[in-house]
Amino acid sequence: MINPYDYNFNKSFLNYINPNMAISQHSQKKIKKNIKLSRFKLIKTLNFCA
Repeated sequence: MINPYDYNFNKSFLNYINPNMAISQHSQKKIKKNIKLSRFKLIKTLNFCA
């Protein structure tokens, strides 16, 4: 099972696609945080509308 959040997998995957696109671990964490936040906002919105 490939874990999309696995940093080493992402790094090698991005290097495979485009060597210039390798994401640093710091921005990786920021992206993860943003994904969690947007998911949380989405759930809140859905609960509000329901």
